[in-house]
Amino acid sequence: MTQIRTAVIKHLAKAAFPMVNRAQVENILVMAICHYRLFLKRTKNNTAPLPGRMRLNNPPKTRGPKNKKMPRLYLQSQIHYAWIVGKKSYPSINNVDYPTSPFIAFAEDVMVGEGIFRATKNWEEFRSFRKKALQQSGIKLVRGKTV
Repeated sequence: MTQIRTAVIKHLAKAAFPMVNRAQVENILVMAICHYRLFLKRTKNNTAPLPGRMRLNNPPKTRGPKNKKMPRLYLQSQIHYAWIVGKKSYPSINNVDYPTSPFIAFAEDVMVGEGIFRATKNWEEFRSFRKKALQQSGIKLVRGKTV
């Protein structure tokens, strides 16, 4: 936990977060990284038998690596939220061919520490996932901001 906190403090200093909000943003990011690591370690199904029920046939285990999309999207949403809380402004997520914005540089530092690479591609996926989720809940979006 202390290693996570020192790494987050370095990322916040590099991104020049204001000192007023830095403690709150630090707590958000530390908890997000801890939860992300727990999500990655969690097994798909709990293998303990349920009381009153017997499992006769076990489903076949899938081959290959686990899908890390939902934990990654959780971490990205917390980084997005931390930027809004810390900088008091909406982050700009640039496209692939454009120069990196300060938010993408900050997010890339945090995500590379957790083994997530290709930040711009992942943030474009997050942007479309967020838009789809907000539209399904009835919130209208214009250029990434709620109306």
